[in-house]
Amino acid sequence: MSSNFPPSFVCTSNEPTGIQLETLCDSTTLTIEPAHFSTIDPTSIASIAKLVETKDQTWLRGQGGVDGLVSALRTHAENGIKDDSTDINNRRRDFGSNFYGEDKPAKKFHHFGLEALKHPMIIILLVCAVLSVCFGIKENGRREGWCEGVTKLVAILIAATISAVSNFLPHRLCHQLSEASSHIPQVHVVRSSQWQRISIPRIVVGDIVFLKPGDLVPADGLLLSGCSLQVKEGQTEGVVEVDGHDNPFLGCGSEVVYGYARMLVTAVGKNRWTQKIHGEMINQSQQLISVIGK
Repeated sequence: MSSNFPPSFVCTSNEPTGIQLETLCDSTTLTIEPAHFSTIDPTSIASIAKLVETKDQTWLRGQGGVDGLVSALRTHAENGIKDDSTDINNRRRDFGSNFYGEDKPAKKFHHFGLEALKHPMIIILLVCAVLSVCFGIKENGRREGWCEGVTKLVAILIAATISAVSNFLPHRLCHQLSEASSHIPQVHVVRSSQWQRISIPRIVVGDIVFLKPGDLVPADGLLLSGCSLQVKEGQTEGVVEVDGHDNPFLGCGSEVVYGYARMLVTAVGKNRWTQKIHGEMINQSQQLISVIGK
Protein backbone atom coordinates (compact mmCIF):
# COMPACT_ATOMS: atom_id res chain seq x y z
CA MET A 1 0.00 0.00 0.00
CA SER A 2 1.39 3.35 -1.04
CA SER A 3 2.29 5.68 1.79
CA ASN A 4 0.60 8.60 0.06
CA PHE A 5 -2.75 6.83 -0.22
CA PRO A 6 -5.62 8.40 1.75
CA PRO A 7 -5.34 7.07 5.32
CA SER A 8 -9.06 6.22 5.44
CA PHE A 9 -8.57 3.43 2.88
CA VAL A 10 -8.06 0.43 5.16
CA CYS A 11 -9.25 -2.46 2.97
CA THR A 12 -7.21 -4.56 0.62
CA SER A 13 -8.36 -6.13 -2.60
CA ASN A 14 -7.19 -8.86 -4.96
CA GLU A 15 -8.92 -7.20 -7.91
CA PRO A 16 -6.79 -5.94 -10.81
CA THR A 17 -5.57 -2.43 -10.16
CA GLY A 18 -4.60 -1.49 -13.71
CA ILE A 19 -1.55 -1.89 -15.91
CA GLN A 20 1.50 0.21 -16.59
CA LEU A 21 0.90 3.30 -18.66
CA GLU A 22 3.43 2.19 -21.24
CA THR A 23 1.79 -1.22 -21.82
CA LEU A 24 -1.51 -1.64 -23.66
CA CYS A 25 -3.58 -4.81 -23.39
CA ASP A 26 -3.45 -6.96 -26.52
CA SER A 27 -7.22 -6.63 -26.98
CA THR A 28 -7.26 -2.85 -26.60
CA THR A 29 -8.59 -1.17 -29.75
CA LEU A 30 -8.57 2.43 -28.57
CA THR A 31 -5.51 4.49 -29.40
CA ILE A 32 -4.96 7.93 -27.92
CA GLU A 33 -1.81 9.97 -28.23
CA PRO A 34 -0.26 11.24 -24.98
CA ALA A 35 -1.73 14.58 -23.87
CA HIS A 36 -3.73 14.82 -27.08
CA PHE A 37 -7.17 13.29 -27.45
CA SER A 38 -8.61 14.99 -30.53
CA THR A 39 -7.56 12.07 -32.76
CA ILE A 40 -9.66 9.50 -30.88
CA ASP A 41 -12.33 7.73 -32.90
CA PRO A 42 -15.61 9.66 -32.32
CA THR A 43 -17.49 6.36 -32.06
CA SER A 44 -15.17 5.15 -29.32
CA ILE A 45 -15.28 8.39 -27.36
CA ALA A 46 -19.08 8.30 -27.51
CA SER A 47 -19.04 4.71 -26.25
CA ILE A 48 -16.85 5.71 -23.31
CA ALA A 49 -19.16 8.62 -22.46
CA LYS A 50 -22.28 6.44 -22.39
CA LEU A 51 -20.67 3.34 -20.87
CA VAL A 52 -22.23 3.81 -17.42
CA GLU A 53 -25.63 4.35 -19.05
CA THR A 54 -25.48 1.26 -21.29
CA LYS A 55 -23.50 -0.98 -18.91
CA ASP A 56 -22.15 -2.64 -22.04
CA GLN A 57 -19.88 -5.37 -20.68
CA THR A 58 -19.27 -6.78 -24.18
CA TRP A 59 -17.91 -3.46 -25.46
CA LEU A 60 -15.85 -2.99 -22.29
CA ARG A 61 -14.26 -6.43 -22.64
CA GLY A 62 -13.51 -5.64 -26.27
CA GLN A 63 -11.39 -2.70 -25.12
CA GLY A 64 -9.38 -4.85 -22.72
CA GLY A 65 -11.69 -4.28 -19.77
CA VAL A 66 -11.17 -1.53 -17.22
CA ASP A 67 -7.41 -1.92 -17.58
CA GLY A 68 -7.71 -1.25 -21.30
CA LEU A 69 -9.54 2.03 -20.69
CA VAL A 70 -6.98 3.00 -18.06
CA SER A 71 -4.24 2.74 -20.69
CA ALA A 72 -6.30 4.21 -23.53
CA LEU A 73 -7.14 7.28 -21.44
CA ARG A 74 -3.45 7.76 -20.69
CA THR A 75 -3.85 7.46 -16.96
CA HIS A 76 -2.56 4.97 -14.39
CA ALA A 77 -4.51 2.98 -11.82
CA GLU A 78 -1.99 3.78 -9.07
CA ASN A 79 -0.40 7.07 -10.14
CA GLY A 80 -3.34 8.78 -11.90
CA ILE A 81 -3.04 11.37 -14.67
CA LYS A 82 -0.23 13.89 -14.99
CA ASP A 83 -0.69 16.92 -12.75
CA ASP A 84 -0.04 19.07 -15.79
CA SER A 85 -2.20 21.97 -16.96
CA THR A 86 -1.77 21.10 -20.64
CA ASP A 87 -2.93 17.51 -20.16
CA ILE A 88 -5.84 18.56 -17.95
CA ASN A 89 -6.97 21.24 -20.42
CA ASN A 90 -6.81 18.73 -23.28
CA ARG A 91 -9.03 16.37 -21.32
CA ARG A 92 -11.57 19.12 -20.68
CA ARG A 93 -11.50 20.14 -24.32
CA ASP A 94 -12.02 16.64 -25.74
CA PHE A 95 -14.11 14.94 -23.02
CA GLY A 96 -15.94 17.88 -21.45
CA SER A 97 -15.84 19.75 -18.17
CA ASN A 98 -17.42 18.77 -14.86
CA PHE A 99 -18.47 22.30 -13.97
CA TYR A 100 -22.17 22.47 -13.03
CA GLY A 101 -22.61 26.22 -13.54
CA GLU A 102 -23.44 26.56 -9.84
CA ASP A 103 -23.08 30.33 -9.91
CA LYS A 104 -26.27 30.70 -11.95
CA PRO A 105 -29.49 31.15 -9.94
CA ALA A 106 -32.09 28.39 -10.12
CA LYS A 107 -34.92 29.04 -12.56
CA LYS A 108 -38.49 28.99 -11.28
CA PHE A 109 -41.19 26.65 -12.57
CA HIS A 110 -43.07 29.43 -14.35
CA HIS A 111 -40.03 30.00 -16.58
CA PHE A 112 -40.31 26.46 -17.93
CA GLY A 113 -44.08 26.81 -18.21
CA LEU A 114 -43.68 29.82 -20.48
CA GLU A 115 -41.03 28.01 -22.50
CA ALA A 116 -43.40 25.06 -22.99
CA LEU A 117 -46.17 27.36 -24.21
CA LYS A 118 -43.76 28.81 -26.80
CA HIS A 119 -43.33 25.39 -28.41
CA PRO A 120 -44.55 25.69 -32.04
CA MET A 121 -46.78 22.63 -31.75
CA ILE A 122 -48.37 23.96 -28.57
CA ILE A 123 -49.03 27.34 -30.20
CA ILE A 124 -50.70 25.70 -33.21
CA LEU A 125 -52.84 23.47 -31.01
CA LEU A 126 -53.89 26.42 -28.82
CA VAL A 127 -54.98 28.39 -31.87
CA CYS A 128 -56.95 25.40 -33.16
CA ALA A 129 -58.60 24.92 -29.76
CA VAL A 130 -59.62 28.59 -29.55
CA LEU A 131 -61.06 28.42 -33.08
CA SER A 132 -62.90 25.25 -32.12
CA VAL A 133 -64.52 27.07 -29.19
CA CYS A 134 -65.53 30.00 -31.38
CA PHE A 135 -67.01 27.88 -34.18
CA GLY A 136 -68.68 25.57 -31.67
CA ILE A 137 -70.45 28.46 -29.95
CA LYS A 138 -71.46 29.88 -33.34
CA GLU A 139 -72.96 26.59 -34.51
CA ASN A 140 -74.39 25.14 -31.28
CA GLY A 141 -74.83 28.14 -29.00
CA ARG A 142 -73.06 29.11 -25.79
CA ARG A 143 -74.56 26.34 -23.66
CA GLU A 144 -73.12 23.39 -25.66
CA GLY A 145 -70.82 24.85 -28.29
CA TRP A 146 -67.84 25.44 -26.04
CA CYS A 147 -67.45 21.87 -24.69
CA GLU A 148 -65.33 20.28 -27.41
CA GLY A 149 -62.99 23.23 -27.81
CA VAL A 150 -62.45 23.67 -24.08
CA THR A 151 -61.74 19.94 -23.71
CA LYS A 152 -59.02 20.23 -26.34
CA LEU A 153 -57.67 23.34 -24.61
CA VAL A 154 -57.41 21.54 -21.25
CA ALA A 155 -55.62 18.58 -22.88
CA ILE A 156 -53.11 20.91 -24.51
CA LEU A 157 -52.42 22.73 -21.22
CA ILE A 158 -51.88 19.39 -19.49
CA ALA A 159 -49.35 18.41 -22.16
CA ALA A 160 -47.57 21.77 -21.76
CA THR A 161 -47.47 21.28 -17.99
CA ILE A 162 -45.92 17.83 -18.39
CA SER A 163 -43.29 19.30 -20.70
CA ALA A 164 -42.55 22.06 -18.18
CA VAL A 165 -42.23 19.56 -15.33
CA SER A 166 -39.90 17.36 -17.42
CA ASN A 167 -37.60 20.34 -17.94
CA PHE A 168 -37.92 21.75 -14.43
CA LEU A 169 -37.10 18.55 -12.51
CA PRO A 170 -33.68 17.92 -14.10
CA HIS A 171 -32.84 21.61 -13.71
CA ARG A 172 -33.67 21.46 -10.01
CA LEU A 173 -31.70 18.23 -9.59
CA CYS A 174 -28.69 19.77 -11.31
CA HIS A 175 -28.96 22.79 -9.02
CA GLN A 176 -29.16 20.49 -5.99
CA LEU A 177 -26.00 18.73 -7.18
CA SER A 178 -24.37 22.14 -7.38
CA GLU A 179 -25.40 22.89 -3.80
CA ALA A 180 -24.16 19.46 -2.74
CA SER A 181 -20.79 20.18 -4.31
CA SER A 182 -20.54 23.30 -2.17
CA HIS A 183 -21.18 21.27 0.98
CA ILE A 184 -18.84 18.46 -0.14
CA PRO A 185 -16.48 20.61 -2.19
CA GLN A 186 -13.54 18.26 -2.53
CA VAL A 187 -12.68 14.64 -3.25
CA HIS A 188 -9.45 12.65 -3.16
CA VAL A 189 -7.75 12.08 -6.53
CA VAL A 190 -4.26 10.89 -7.40
CA ARG A 191 -2.24 12.88 -9.92
CA SER A 192 1.44 12.36 -10.69
CA SER A 193 1.57 9.69 -7.94
CA GLN A 194 0.41 12.15 -5.27
CA TRP A 195 -2.99 11.98 -3.57
CA GLN A 196 -4.61 15.40 -3.24
CA ARG A 197 -7.99 16.96 -2.57
CA ILE A 198 -9.58 18.89 -5.42
CA SER A 199 -12.99 20.45 -5.93
CA ILE A 200 -15.55 18.30 -7.71
CA PRO A 201 -15.82 20.58 -10.79
CA ARG A 202 -12.06 20.16 -11.39
CA ILE A 203 -12.38 16.42 -12.00
CA VAL A 204 -11.57 15.32 -15.56
CA VAL A 205 -11.92 12.10 -17.54
CA GLY A 206 -9.05 9.80 -16.60
CA ASP A 207 -8.85 10.92 -12.97
CA ILE A 208 -8.56 8.23 -10.31
CA VAL A 209 -10.96 9.10 -7.48
CA PHE A 210 -11.04 7.65 -3.97
CA LEU A 211 -14.52 6.92 -2.58
CA LYS A 212 -15.57 6.25 1.01
CA PRO A 213 -18.92 5.90 2.85
CA GLY A 214 -21.01 9.06 2.66
CA ASP A 215 -19.41 10.30 -0.57
CA LEU A 216 -21.46 11.16 -3.65
CA VAL A 217 -19.93 9.77 -6.82
CA PRO A 218 -18.72 13.01 -8.49
CA ALA A 219 -18.80 11.75 -12.11
CA ASP A 220 -19.50 8.60 -14.11
CA GLY A 221 -16.83 5.96 -13.80
CA LEU A 222 -15.65 2.39 -13.44
CA LEU A 223 -14.49 0.56 -10.34
CA LEU A 224 -10.74 -0.08 -10.31
CA SER A 225 -10.40 -1.73 -6.91
CA GLY A 226 -12.26 -1.65 -3.65
CA CYS A 227 -13.61 -3.32 -0.58
CA SER A 228 -17.30 -4.39 -0.40
CA LEU A 229 -18.50 -1.29 -2.24
CA GLN A 230 -22.25 -0.63 -2.11
CA VAL A 231 -23.97 2.45 -3.55
CA LYS A 232 -27.48 3.88 -3.65
CA GLU A 233 -28.26 5.12 -7.17
CA GLY A 234 -31.32 7.23 -6.37
CA GLN A 235 -34.08 8.08 -3.93
CA THR A 236 -36.31 5.22 -5.11
CA GLU A 237 -33.68 2.61 -6.02
CA GLY A 238 -32.24 0.21 -3.49
CA VAL A 239 -28.61 -0.41 -2.60
CA VAL A 240 -26.50 -1.86 -5.42
CA GLU A 241 -23.29 -3.82 -4.96
CA VAL A 242 -20.46 -2.73 -7.26
CA ASP A 243 -17.68 -5.15 -8.15
CA GLY A 244 -14.96 -5.41 -10.74
CA HIS A 245 -16.45 -8.35 -12.63
CA ASP A 246 -20.24 -8.20 -12.93
CA ASN A 247 -21.00 -4.54 -12.21
CA PRO A 248 -18.06 -2.10 -12.26
CA PHE A 249 -20.27 0.87 -13.22
CA LEU A 250 -20.64 3.93 -10.99
CA GLY A 251 -23.14 6.65 -11.92
CA CYS A 252 -22.74 10.30 -11.00
CA GLY A 253 -24.78 11.24 -7.93
CA SER A 254 -24.85 7.74 -6.46
CA GLU A 255 -24.17 7.66 -2.72
CA VAL A 256 -21.57 5.35 -1.24
CA VAL A 257 -23.26 3.60 1.66
CA TYR A 258 -20.63 0.96 2.43
CA GLY A 259 -17.06 0.11 1.50
CA TYR A 260 -14.13 1.89 -0.09
CA ALA A 261 -12.94 2.10 -3.68
CA ARG A 262 -10.86 3.73 -6.35
CA MET A 263 -12.74 4.79 -9.48
CA LEU A 264 -11.68 5.65 -13.04
CA VAL A 265 -13.63 8.69 -14.30
CA THR A 266 -15.13 8.04 -17.76
CA ALA A 267 -17.70 10.85 -18.22
CA VAL A 268 -18.19 14.32 -16.77
CA GLY A 269 -20.52 17.28 -17.23
CA LYS A 270 -23.17 16.90 -19.92
CA ASN A 271 -22.08 13.32 -20.69
CA ARG A 272 -22.96 12.06 -17.21
CA TRP A 273 -25.57 9.34 -16.77
CA THR A 274 -27.94 11.64 -14.85
CA GLN A 275 -27.93 14.13 -17.71
CA LYS A 276 -28.96 11.37 -20.13
CA ILE A 277 -31.91 10.46 -17.89
CA HIS A 278 -33.03 14.10 -18.00
CA GLY A 279 -32.82 14.08 -21.79
CA GLU A 280 -35.04 11.00 -21.98
CA MET A 281 -37.67 12.72 -19.81
CA ILE A 282 -37.71 15.71 -22.16
CA ASN A 283 -37.99 13.48 -25.24
CA GLN A 284 -40.95 11.63 -23.73
CA SER A 285 -42.80 14.88 -23.04
CA GLN A 286 -42.21 16.05 -26.62
CA GLN A 287 -43.56 12.75 -27.95
CA LEU A 288 -46.69 13.23 -25.86
CA ILE A 289 -47.21 16.69 -27.37
CA SER A 290 -46.89 15.21 -30.86
CA VAL A 291 -49.48 12.50 -30.09
CA ILE A 292 -51.98 15.07 -28.86
CA GLY A 293 -51.43 17.10 -32.01
CA LYS A 294 -52.37 14.20 -34.30
